Amino acid sequence: MADLAVEYGDPSAPDSITFAFEQLNDLPPAYGVLRAASSGQYVGPLEYALPTGESRIALVYVIEVREAGAYTYEDVKAQLTSQAQQQKQIEQLIAALRARTYIDIRM
Repeated sequence: MADLAVEYGDPSAPDSITFAFEQLNDLPPAYGVLRAASSGQYVGPLEYALPTGESRIALVYVIEVREAGAYTYEDVKAQLTSQAQQQKQIEQLIAALRARTYIDIRM
């Protein structure tokens, strides 16, 4: 399988993807069979089309299926980090714009 992946694989395709069960609807229709998959199961081959019209085939290995519930810190750590960085960039941009802006109020 590794030799086939090297020869025919798409280097731009991710090696792994993590998503919530609700996001299965956002995936190509061929991935609908993942709703019934369980941990440690191989699913596929699944054929799907890219937005460019090219056809792709995927073999999916389900690493983990977890019950619904509250998110853990590890689940949202990357998202929180990204949001904090974006907020800091926005604050820096606003500070730079304020420093360049001159307002003269006369009465």
